[in-house]
Amino acid sequence: MAEEPRPSEVATVREVERRSWGLVALAAFILSIAGLGVSLWQGYLAYESSRISVLPRLTFDLVKSTQAKSVGLFVTNGGIGPAEIKEVVLTVKGKRVEKWSHVVREMPTDLYGDQKLQWHQYDPGDLVPKDRRDSLLSTVPNNVKDLQAFWRFFETDLEVLIVYCSVYGKCWKTCRLGPECRNKAIEVSGY
Repeated sequence: MAEEPRPSEVATVREVERRSWGLVALAAFILSIAGLGVSLWQGYLAYESSRISVLPRLTFDLVKSTQAKSVGLFVTNGGIGPAEIKEVVLTVKGKRVEKWSHVVREMPTDLYGDQKLQWHQYDPGDLVPKDRRDSLLSTVPNNVKDLQAFWRFFETDLEVLIVYCSVYGKCWKTCRLGPECRNKAIEVSGY
């Protein structure tokens, strides 16, 4: 007949079983915390990925070709998301002006003919979709009287600075002439 275990042996077996369940519970707790950490990290990476997938990029183009449909200054959103305009600063010969119509008033009138110049006035909150190209100030080629003087005005007298943001609120500035931001996307804050 089998011998019955002594009470001290039973207590030792129960203690081992209790400790084993404690270790299993501790391991389960550690694994759940690790799983939560991995889940939070993946959420962060997904957020960053979606944020990067909609970055705008505004650049200036000075179209000089008399073969083009229009000549003048254009801005293009070559990024992969819309740009929300926050601010546009226009300066003619060092003097700040408020609107494109004021820029035209500051231009020498002998640069262009009877046809009106065309411009696009951005206001804060305007969206520039990706791949969109807008005429900031342009005209048809045969309306330009003195090509050299017309280009000189754009290349030396007219400064344009645009502050724009992505849909996630990350903001940049780019400018036409300034050496610190000429056609570069410089990150800015406070918008």
